Amino acid sequence: MLYTKAFDYQQETGNSKSPIDIKKAIKYVVLAWDKVLSQTIFNYWRDAGILPLDDTDSQDEIEENEREENERKEIQDLIDKLEYIHPLTAEEYIKLDQENEITGETLTEEQIVAILKENNSISDDESDREITSVSSSEVLAAFDKIFIYLE
Repeated sequence: MLYTKAFDYQQETGNSKSPIDIKKAIKYVVLAWDKVLSQTIFNYWRDAGILPLDDTDSQDEIEENEREENERKEIQDLIDKLEYIHPLTAEEYIKLDQENEITGETLTEEQIVAILKENNSISDDESDREITSVSSSEVLAAFDKIFIYLE
């Protein structure tokens, strides 16, 4: 049905829009699904009789879970802005604090630095490498060779 409407529109207007492939369709579905609030799902399930009507604790739990999920997404967005090759995920970052709360330990600066170095892509061996300078003429000669190779 959708294809016939698109075809009719193309025939009437002469405007040919590229067809949507499966990958684009999946992306559209994901974008739409991400906009659905958990409160909306809760309300539909409650109205359908799947959830009990007097369950206000569940609604509070849903709001709390949604708040936590938004915080996780915000933390993950901030972590993604860092330029580490193997960064911690937001979940790992949060669990680090929770593990320390359970044991009652406070991490020392050395332990924190060790954790960050563990996840940082630059190792001591890489940082000790000598950087060699390259002249402009050498760069241009290398580009010429690359262009010749690509032709």
